[in-house]
Amino acid sequence: MKVLNLVLTGGPYAGKTTAIKSIKNHLKEKGIPYVIVPETATELIENGIIPTKDNVLKFQSLVMKRQLVKEKDAMEYITDNYKDSKLGIIIYDRGIFDNMAYLNTREEFEELLHKNHLSEIEVLDKYDMVLDLQSLATCKPEEYGSNQNNDARKEDVELAKELDRKTSNAWINHRNLKIISSRVSLEDETKIILDYVDDLIKEKGKTYIERFLIDDKTSNIKKYLEKDYILITERYLDINYRNYIFKISKRFKGGKDYILEVYKEYNGKKETAINERISEYKVASFLSRFNTRSIINKKEINFIENSLLYKLNIYDDKILLEEHKNNLKEEVILPQDLTIQEKLSDYSYNIDKDDQKKIRKLLND
Repeated sequence: MKVLNLVLTGGPYAGKTTAIKSIKNHLKEKGIPYVIVPETATELIENGIIPTKDNVLKFQSLVMKRQLVKEKDAMEYITDNYKDSKLGIIIYDRGIFDNMAYLNTREEFEELLHKNHLSEIEVLDKYDMVLDLQSLATCKPEEYGSNQNNDARKEDVELAKELDRKTSNAWINHRNLKIISSRVSLEDETKIILDYVDDLIKEKGKTYIERFLIDDKTSNIKKYLEKDYILITERYLDINYRNYIFKISKRFKGGKDYILEVYKEYNGKKETAINERISEYKVASFLSRFNTRSIINKKEINFIENSLLYKLNIYDDKILLEEHKNNLKEEVILPQDLTIQEKLSDYSYNIDKDDQKKIRKLLND
């Protein structure tokens, strides 16, 4: 069976518990088996293991160890008990990268990964989708808590905003991160979440993306170069099939992984047949059978502004900005530090299921 891994994360009062209940009911209606992995830190705290300023690194180390065991157990359970099902989903109430938001430095998180023989890119890509539910403290601070005139509550709001920001930044490099604002009604937010779940199981769903060419001479690129980034090598294979583009991306971030994407673009749309992680062995197999048309290197810098996810792609000869819309019907304000030289495309991303089998046969023959 195919097992998909879905993470729900977010700051305080983000609505994760409500969202998980809605997803469970949605999957039950579709007859898709699932397993819930509850939040590890909460379990420890409720059982008397309390984090303090002095033991935060040890506490998060324990959280990571427990999380890894629980994730392994969940995978074994769903594969052993639902062998007749084609698809199963593991839903995580927070994942390993949430540890980073509660540590003092990124170096401490990297230390924990190293102790557990893990790399950043390996951990990120074990999850198929991450839904980042933004806190009320960020989106509707006036509704956070019960008493707007309480000074202590105002301090809590600022702390919640900071945790919200740190949580989003912890997951910022995930290749299928969805930012979900709580500025909409609970009903609309639930619909957005379930649409993303349907997108994950490839029944429906779209991602709307705008792309822009950036003027590097008048933009403050230096500001973004100071941010965290992923090194990516894009290798385009010389395969002729119905105008599809065959691309293998090698992504490096404390380790490496490979993504196979087969897609075509036309009339402002991106139609994708395959977008998945593949093994280094599979890459070697493809390269032995197909010639390479071209190789392009870039830096990918991911960041969030105004509840939107942006990807800044820095090539040798150009800089492109991708804006990933979040389904809110409101005016979008582009980052002020970047000067737009030209709008390149505004496309929707769709999975073409009809071509998947034919392309997989082509690649595997």
